Amino acid sequence: MTSGQFEGATPIPSRFLRRLGPVATIALAQLLGTSLWFSANSATDTLMTSWQITAADIGWLTSAVQGGFILGTMIMALGGLAERYRASLIFVVSAACGALFNACFAWFSEGLASGIVFRFLVGLSLAGIYPWA
Repeated sequence: MTSGQFEGATPIPSRFLRRLGPVATIALAQLLGTSLWFSANSATDTLMTSWQITAADIGWLTSAVQGGFILGTMIMALGGLAERYRASLIFVVSAACGALFNACFAWFSEGLASGIVFRFLVGLSLAGIYPWA
């Protein structure tokens, strides 16, 4: 009996695992990439308390993501980026930028104004992630 195999268990064919690897990687990348949409929403209570802002101000943070996404998709469409570069490259660069801007939001935002800027940049990055989802 090989390691990791139980007596009487049917081994998983290696070709199944080879196919599952890329699919699992893509699914995980999509989950993590598109979760940037809602990352600030999970901290609304904390943001409202620490920044002394209202629920309407949280709406501005959400709207900043939407505005960045709209501008980003317009830039992608008018610039023909999808025709010039591979989808995987656009996705990876956009996901890395989105993660960076999201981290900047968490670490460097000191109030609503800087938060809106970072959330707008996250939305801009999402324009390169979401179309491939």
